[in-house]
Amino acid sequence: MTQPISKEAKIKLEIGMWLDFMVISKVILQDGKEYLILEDPNGLRHFLEAGLFAGYPLTVGKKINCKVDHINCTGRIFLEPQHPHYIIGKRYFFPIRSLIEEEGCILAILDDCFKNAIEMEFLKEDFRYLEKENGLICIVRGIKKGIPELDYSINYL
Repeated sequence: MTQPISKEAKIKLEIGMWLDFMVISKVILQDGKEYLILEDPNGLRHFLEAGLFAGYPLTVGKKINCKVDHINCTGRIFLEPQHPHYIIGKRYFFPIRSLIEEEGCILAILDDCFKNAIEMEFLKEDFRYLEKENGLICIVRGIKKGIPELDYSINYL
């Protein structure tokens, strides 16, 4: 039986942990996408799709703080680098890119700081009462693949 090649783990990576990773290099894989190779504190290497984090200051030779976001059934670890602008639980202004009226609701397309589109759906009667001078003040409840997940509630204001 063949044993996997790995260094003895100093730290057991678990979902939700924040750790420093060293950016080792950039590579283009067979899918044509560019990936960063990150090294964890145990010396093991992980891929991070560079295109998802284009606005982030992720440079080779630099340490970055990442959250262990998911571990799949094969043991592959998915990382979410710390966002350079947004902090989870804080409120920020998000400009409205466009509004789409649908039956009984309004779909608001908002821009984040990197011009990524974020969709939020509101009931028509609720939307007209929102404070929305060209944008909305929303709370960042999470970040997935570099894009903030937002909540809007008068309880947060």
